[in-house]
Amino acid sequence: MGSKKKGDKSYPNEPYIELIMSHQPEHNNFVRYLSFKNHFGSYKRLAVQFRKESGLTWKSQEFPEGIDIIRSFVDTGNRNYWDSMYIENRGGRTELPIHHLVIKMNYDNPSGSTPVGIDHSSIPIVDMEFNRTLRAGRHQLSLNRVSQLSRYKWAGISSYAPRVVKTVAEDLGKSGSDGKGQDKYGYNPKYGGAVSYLCSEFVSWYYYYCGIRIGGNNFRDIVGAQQMHNIFQDVKRLYYYKNSDNTWRNVDNGNVYIPKAGDYLERRGPAGAEHSMIMLRWDQTSKEAVVFNGPWPVTLRRVRIDHDEKNNDKVFYVGRISY
Repeated sequence: MGSKKKGDKSYPNEPYIELIMSHQPEHNNFVRYLSFKNHFGSYKRLAVQFRKESGLTWKSQEFPEGIDIIRSFVDTGNRNYWDSMYIENRGGRTELPIHHLVIKMNYDNPSGSTPVGIDHSSIPIVDMEFNRTLRAGRHQLSLNRVSQLSRYKWAGISSYAPRVVKTVAEDLGKSGSDGKGQDKYGYNPKYGGAVSYLCSEFVSWYYYYCGIRIGGNNFRDIVGAQQMHNIFQDVKRLYYYKNSDNTWRNVDNGNVYIPKAGDYLERRGPAGAEHSMIMLRWDQTSKEAVVFNGPWPVTLRRVRIDHDEKNNDKVFYVGRISY
């Protein structure tokens, strides 16, 4: 099963965009574009009206053509537009010396509690020093590298994190799924083409893409949390949370384990498997986890493991992906 029921797509609201200049440009008001290119080379562009806020800071004032463009990325077949992003001048005469760039994708009420110290409904897909000039006329600057590093920063990971952790972090702020043949992944569509019950496809896709194998299983085309549970249990790499002493215990031999970034986290209720997530951090003091949750949208989520087991009739398991 998954985190959303049929019809519960999460569409972005108006993004927050801020430019901090290195010096005063020629004009205070201008339109520029946040542009997205899919894997086939087609563009969709979000027009943004900027207005000077104060000093050297400009903020998005309005979106003259609305935000239907970015909302369309959530619909099946359009998801891969998220993956290549630019700031673009389509003919304006003002050169923009951009020192720092902020772009936040905003959503209504993502699933789960927000982690301490962040707002998981407002995801900074870019928040870094940029130090590049968007020239007058027709000119574009790629945001792919600063977007990757910004997401790492928000998730609190380094470039030395496990590959699967970095790969899912690079999708933070995106929402949507794809059907067969609709992106570069061909017959292994990213998270499948459905709307409902995608959480296990979300987890298993990254494991498959990053080459993780457990007991010979490559995680391709997993469609349910119980399947994930069984894969780890079959090779004795499944651990349950023992709330009487706050430890994670192997279901077969009782050995203690401390969850690591990239591990599988499963929530179960009275009816069985409920939800699949990817572990980012386990806090032994608070007995809480911060996880990657998706794909409506891909964001961070706080999971109150000990609290939910004792008060909400939930049981949690971890699948260990590395020895």
